[in-house]
Amino acid sequence: MFPTQFILRRIKKERIEEVRLALRRARIPRSAREFLEEALNFSFLLSLTILLLVLFLGLRYGIPYSPLLALLSGAGAGYGLYRLFLLNLDHTGRARSREIEARLPHALAFMLAMSKGGVGVIRIFKELSKRKDDYGEICKEANAIVRNVEVFGMSPVQAITDVAETTPSEKFKEFLKTLATVVETGTDLSDFLASRCEKAYFEAKDAQLKSLETVAIMAEISTITIGLLPFLLMVTLLPIQMMSPLSPLTLFLIVYLTIPLGSSLFIFLLSQYS
Repeated sequence: MFPTQFILRRIKKERIEEVRLALRRARIPRSAREFLEEALNFSFLLSLTILLLVLFLGLRYGIPYSPLLALLSGAGAGYGLYRLFLLNLDHTGRARSREIEARLPHALAFMLAMSKGGVGVIRIFKELSKRKDDYGEICKEANAIVRNVEVFGMSPVQAITDVAETTPSEKFKEFLKTLATVVETGTDLSDFLASRCEKAYFEAKDAQLKSLETVAIMAEISTITIGLLPFLLMVTLLPIQMMSPLSPLTLFLIVYLTIPLGSSLFIFLLSQYS
């Protein structure tokens, strides 16, 4: 579409590079320009649809300043959808980072077992890439390393370093950079993986303990604010109801709105933290 191409040509190169890096971190096999063009196309269509709809309703019902309102509504909806595309891309990268770090200790244990059998580092990553059910998103990182070697002709050190620069997980990035140094210098791979495996399991145990403590605190806050507070509020309102009748809407909002919304908010916060 002409408007989207016009806007795409005026996007800064730095922004395109940021999107390209985000796509690589999410392991989405698309170019940055293709992604931005699709986001702009959908945003333009939504913007045009909202603009025409608001303009039609405004003229039909005689709403003042309906053309200006339609223009602002259309522009806001289009920009909002464009931002949602970018936020979703960033969210995908962060979700991958959390999964990589959660499964990293188990992946290191697998790599350690194979290295003790005398298997080379690229063969280890190749076998790791085939076990998606066990190691999840780490398999995509391992597959990228194997692809760099077998398809792009990189050396093992170059392949590992390239993936280290684009992985969304800082822990995995640090591990890969150190691994590249180990491979380059010829240090014993089994000893390195053994120390990293022990460290990863210790950090995972410590993170789980902290997570449980935080969840316990959140549960206590939820019990007080969502369970006890509305009950105390209703007990307080009952004497007031006897002296000066309150609207039934007040009790309705407490029972059927405040408690469900508070519970939903707690579930959302818990899911985001987890």
